[in-house]
Amino acid sequence: MDFFVYRPVYLWFLILIPLLVVIHQYSMKYVERKALRFANFKAIERVTGGETVPKNNWLLLMRTVTLVFFVFSAAGLAIKYSVPAHEYDLVIAIDASSSMSAQDFQPNRLEALKQTALGFVEAIPSGSRVGIVAFSSTAAIVAEPSTDKARVARAIRSVGVQSIGGTAVGDALFASANALDNSGAPKAILLATDGQSNLGTSVTAAVEYCKEQEVRLFAIGIGSPEAPDAQFPELFTGVDEESLSSAASETNGKYYAAPDAARLQAAFAEIAGKTGERTEENNLSIPLMALAFLFVFVDWSLSSSRYRIIP
Repeated sequence: MDFFVYRPVYLWFLILIPLLVVIHQYSMKYVERKALRFANFKAIERVTGGETVPKNNWLLLMRTVTLVFFVFSAAGLAIKYSVPAHEYDLVIAIDASSSMSAQDFQPNRLEALKQTALGFVEAIPSGSRVGIVAFSSTAAIVAEPSTDKARVARAIRSVGVQSIGGTAVGDALFASANALDNSGAPKAILLATDGQSNLGTSVTAAVEYCKEQEVRLFAIGIGSPEAPDAQFPELFTGVDEESLSSAASETNGKYYAAPDAARLQAAFAEIAGKTGERTEENNLSIPLMALAFLFVFVDWSLSSSRYRIIP
């Protein structure tokens, strides 16, 4: 764990601390000279707790700390620490096309995929950032990458089979890469589909974009290359293993064949195992500013009550 500041030039204001001490000491001596003119010393001692003039050292300490808080807040003090996390900031791209209603997985392909994805999110370290993209004829970001596991889980549960449309794998890759645009960590897409891209942007163009954005692709082909047992099997084709394998290889990722639920879970488990540590930063400017103002209010209160100077 390390501390650092974004704007170190403001630390020069710390040289005001000795000046604050000098001013405090001078003001105490000035007030003491005035107090000596007061005839009733016993009355002063009762009010001040035994001193003719209180030294108010606690107020000096409080004001010094307040000044330090203000200076470090302006300087942008931050803390840097390591947290366990997945090796990548991830987007899970979920195929929601009609063929995912096939029941060779129980209760169907999409529900089996969603349950496996939920287990994946639960298994990875809490510092991991995961987003969700759903696609069929178009692709949409359902949840931006986040460490909020509950939010990601709700997004996964909200994905449903689209009754019409095709499979826009290229659009899914573009949307997923864009969702990772502001990530400062290594980036990856976990794409799970059971079909062939037949709409939207070509997979080739999308893979080139992923390579430009330094995004790796981990692709999972659900089912077999044959047509699935869906409601209208004549409308659907099997998984395009060759295209997915090539796309994953070009981005230094990996392709996983998942003809059954066990292989699907094994693929997610292998990807979930790519864990490590990443550095997080927490800017302390606002908490320090809040503490500084709190100390100011306490100072005002004590200056007009317990540490009030007489006369």
